[in-house]
Amino acid sequence: GVIAGAGVFGLASGIASATGVILISLLLGAGLGGTAVLATDALVSIAIDCIKVLLFGQFDLLDAGNVTLGLVIGAATIPGSRVAAWLVERLGARLHVLAMDALIVVGGVTMLWSALRTA
Repeated sequence: GVIAGAGVFGLASGIASATGVILISLLLGAGLGGTAVLATDALVSIAIDCIKVLLFGQFDLLDAGNVTLGLVIGAATIPGSRVAAWLVERLGARLHVLAMDALIVVGGVTMLWSALRTA
């Protein structure tokens, strides 16, 4: 299950953005919880984004302005990550999983709605 899910995540993250919903589902399904989910998601996201920067830069598809914008946006997410870690440490495991499940459903519905609207 996890291997197939990782393949789907890899394919989806190669052709689309905002695939964190898939990754979070995989991590929760693999038994991770709490701050381990946040840390693993952050590490995977940073690794993928660095690889994309290198790849897009190699083909001259990324200019300095976009790199700067990406760094600013990335820096802006740090306070949110700190707040999320603080909340996760204070929530019980069951409530955290329920909250993550709700966010995954909302994210999935939002992605589908967006895709159907533009199709």
